[in-house]
Parts: sequence; structure tokens; C-alpha cells
Amino acid sequence: MAKQTLQEKEQPVQTNDEQPEPPKFRRTVSFKETFGLVAFESARDMPFRIGNHQEWLDRTLRLNRALQGTGNIVVAIGDIFSDLILATAVEKIRTRWGKFRPLLLAFSIYAPLMSVAMAMLPVFFWEAYDPGGTLLTKLVLWVILRIFNDLADTLWNIATIGMIANITADPEERLSLITKARFFSVGSSPINTLRDFVADVISRRPAYTTAQRMAQEVSMRRMFAGFGIGTVILGGLLGIYFASVSKERVIGVANIQKQEKPPTFRESLSALKGNRPLLMIVLHEMLEGVRVNDQMGTYTSAILDLRNFGTLYGIPGAIISPISYSYIGKLRRVMSTKVLWVVSRSIGRPILILIYFFGMIPTRGTYSPGGQYRYYRMYARIGPMIAVYMVYDMVRMTFWGAAQVIPDEIRNEVIDYGEWKNGFRSEAMVGMLRGVPSKIMGIIGRAVTDFIMHWFGFRVGADFQNQPPDTADGIWLMTTLIPQSFALLATIPQFFYNIGKKERAVMYAELGERRHAALQAQKEYAREIEEQFEQRDDS
Repeated sequence: MAKQTLQEKEQPVQTNDEQPEPPKFRRTVSFKETFGLVAFESARDMPFRIGNHQEWLDRTLRLNRALQGTGNIVVAIGDIFSDLILATAVEKIRTRWGKFRPLLLAFSIYAPLMSVAMAMLPVFFWEAYDPGGTLLTKLVLWVILRIFNDLADTLWNIATIGMIANITADPEERLSLITKARFFSVGSSPINTLRDFVADVISRRPAYTTAQRMAQEVSMRRMFAGFGIGTVILGGLLGIYFASVSKERVIGVANIQKQEKPPTFRESLSALKGNRPLLMIVLHEMLEGVRVNDQMGTYTSAILDLRNFGTLYGIPGAIISPISYSYIGKLRRVMSTKVLWVVSRSIGRPILILIYFFGMIPTRGTYSPGGQYRYYRMYARIGPMIAVYMVYDMVRMTFWGAAQVIPDEIRNEVIDYGEWKNGFRSEAMVGMLRGVPSKIMGIIGRAVTDFIMHWFGFRVGADFQNQPPDTADGIWLMTTLIPQSFALLATIPQFFYNIGKKERAVMYAELGERRHAALQAQKEYAREIEEQFEQRDDS
């Protein structure tokens, strides 16, 4: 019977005008769980990845950009194996607390330890010991710790995907929950703003003597370490709170019927092989990762010496972004999910390409933050650049709500699509296939970026804020034109995403019937076991 069901799923989806009525689910998520999900979303981007932060690498750890590029390639290779092993292990987890809730507890213990180890690196390798930023021992230790820190991020991402995908069986309730979580969550913005404010205060403090410069750098090191360790602990605590108040309600039909036998690694891969929507998502995120990393952080810290640049130009957008959540439903009625996905992710990229040419307009000279060089480009002037970025941000924030909600809902559809086609769920494998390729390509893209920046003559350590004018031009090029041009290629796979309205209706109607039948069978089995125990007690 199971074989026949799977074969039937291979047939083309009916295309007549009569669509099956999706099953009516009872709303099951309580207010406490909704509040916990908001806290969980706030925690998702909260941890400050100190080992990936560009200014920390350039100014505090003081690693040569060419060595950073080499190290990033090694990290990409290590991530392939570590993430694959972790995803395979997670698929086999079966506990009384669920499949993904234990991962949040594991993250809250493991991640802070890794952050402490990473934050201690500059203590052992200071400028007086390594003025050129080329010490091999420092590079090797950073690479090893990066691999272990990236494993913590994978652990968190898999738990995130699993918890949100399984909190309710009703797709409409799930979309509503994701929208509420994204709208009300605090996220990382306040913490990033506070961190950037503290960094601006420290960096702009007068430092004329060697002792003053040394004290300034020690303060920066403590600031990075404090935020790196503190935000990881806070994010883990919020994740534990959500795990303690939530339930994993969506149990795949195969897992209900055969809890003792989870899918093997080969079964998971073979099942995902024919999942076209997943393939499109993976290709999309891989192409986004292929692009060189934009250097906005380097531009704002090394050229403008204003890390809160984004906060200032984002003031009007901060008013628009919460409003954008209110018309997601209207946008979905006007646009298909696929078109809304494309528009919400790409609307700002052509504007950034135009901003590049505005920034290259010659202007009167401006001193570098270090006071040694003069920049004769518009990109070095804070006022005009805030104005043009303000326009870009307002356009982007018009679709901000959709950009936050639609990708998550598409990901959940892909997980349900795999269960519909193959009879079992593979949340961890989907998370791995989504996250690992994009992360690997992102690391490779970052390595290419580092090599290009080294070729431009980028300076690290004490000269971080005294970049030559030609290098400043290169930083601006890598902040705007090159990354955004590459990023436009990532829209191509989005057009081939093939879950339309009819397919979605058929999928959830049939999944609802299967889950209901499997749960009824599980209740009958539980009653039989209870009766057996009662008979044994009587005898």
C-alpha cells in the first residue's frame, strides 16, 4: 500500500479547476509558545560571531588578508565534513523531548566555550610579537577554532529549521507565527547598534602616544570579547526558554509508524535527489554565496570611522519596516510566492550599483580616520552617503516584511514537499543541504575577497585606518558594484521554483489525510499497550 501511494505521487498533479480542500487543522499553538517563538527569533541572529568579524580580524587579531583567504578555504573543507556528520547524527535523534529541542541545550553549552576560546586568541598573539600579521601559528589556531565555531552555527541552524517547521501542522498558522515572530522579535539590531556605538567611542578617542594607542586597542579587544561571549550566552538562554515551553507537533508519518527506524543517510539523500524546490533553493543560496563579500563593515570602519553609519541612514527605513509586515497578505494576493520571493530579495541591488557611481564622483579632499591620507571621492563624505543610502534603505524596507517571512515559509514548504513525495521528513538533511553549500560558497567567496583586498594593498593592524587612496577606491568597489552584480545572478534559480497554488493545495490536503490516519493508528496502538499492561497487572 505504501509503495502504491508513493507511485501515485509520481503522477502529474491534477490541473483541473477543482482544487482539493485543504484540511482544517485546529489551532494548537498557545500564547506562551508564541511568546517563546518571538524570543527564539530574537536569539537567532543575536550571537556575535567574533571569529568572522572583519574588523576584529583586521584590527585586533591582525591577520594578513592573504592568510585570511587561505584559512577560509581550509575552513570550507572542514565545514563540509563536520556539517555532514552533524546532520546525519541529528536525523537519528529520537528522544522523549523531541528531535530538535535537545540541540538548543547542546548549543547553549558548546557555543560559549568556543566563543571564549576565539576571544582569547589576541591575548596570545599581540602586535609586538607579530607586527606583519603573518604568523603561521596564529593562522592555524584561528582556522581550527573557526571550524568548531561554525559547527555551533550549524547546530543552531538545524535546531531553528526543525523547531519552526514542526511547531504546528497547519501551514496558515505556521505562516502567521513566523510573521508575528519576525515582527515582534528584537533580533541583533539593538546589540549591533550598541556594539558599534561603543566601538566608535573607543576608536574616535584621541590617541597621540604609543601608550594611548595601546590602551585604545586593548579596549577594542575587550569590547569584541565581551559582546562575542555575552551575546552567545544570551542567545542560548532564549533558545532554551523556547525549547522549554514549545512542542514538536509535526511528526512525519514514517516516524509515527516506525519510530524505531529513522531513515538512513542513503535514504535521505536519495529522497532529496528528486526534490526540485530544494534544489532551486540550494542553487539560489550557492549563487548568493559565490559573490565576493561586500566590504560595508570595512568601508564604515576604515574609511568613514563611523560603524553606526547603517543606523543613521536606516532611520526612515526603521519606520517603514514594521509597516511592511501589515500588507504581506495583500502582496501575496497580487504576486505569486515565487515572484514575491524574487522581488523582496533583489529590489535594492540595482540601487546599490547606481550608488557606486555616485560615490566615485570627485570631490574636495577628506582626511582618512588615521589622518595621514586624503580621499578625493564622494564615498568619503558622510553626509551625501547617508542621503543616498537612505533612499536605498527606504525602497528595501518596503518589502522587508516579505523578505523576512517568505524565505522561511518556502523552506517549510520544501520540508513538507519531501514528506509528501517520499513518506518521511528530513529536516536536518534539508538544513544541511541548504546551509552547507551556501556556507561553503560564502567562505570561498570571502577567501576570494581577501585575496582581492590584499591585491589592492589593504593594511591591517596599526595601519587599518590609514588606507592609501587607491586601496580606498578598491574597498568602495568591493562594497557596492562587484558584490551586487554577482548577487543578481542568484535570482535565476528562483524562477524555477515549482510549488504553485494548485500543487500546494494538493500537497497539504494529502499530507493532512495521511497524518490524521497515522495519528489515529498511533492512538489505537497506545490503547492496546495500555490494555496489555492492565491485563498483566490484573493477573
